[in-house]
Amino acid sequence: MEKLCDMENDDGLLFSKIVLELEQLMEVIHANPDKILAESMNARKEHLSHSHPQV
Repeated sequence: MEKLCDMENDDGLLFSKIVLELEQLMEVIHANPDKILAESMNARKEHLSHSHPQV
C-alpha cells in the first residue's frame, strides 16, 4: 500500500511540474504572439519545402 501512495505522489508532482511548464509557455506565447506565429509559419514552410520539393 505504501508503494502505491508513493507512486501517486510522484505522479502528482510530475503533473504539477508539467502544468507549471505549460503556464510558463503560455505566458511566453501571450507576451510574443507575433514572433511565435512568424517562427511557426517559417518552420512550417521549411518543413513543407523539405517534404514536398515540387511545391
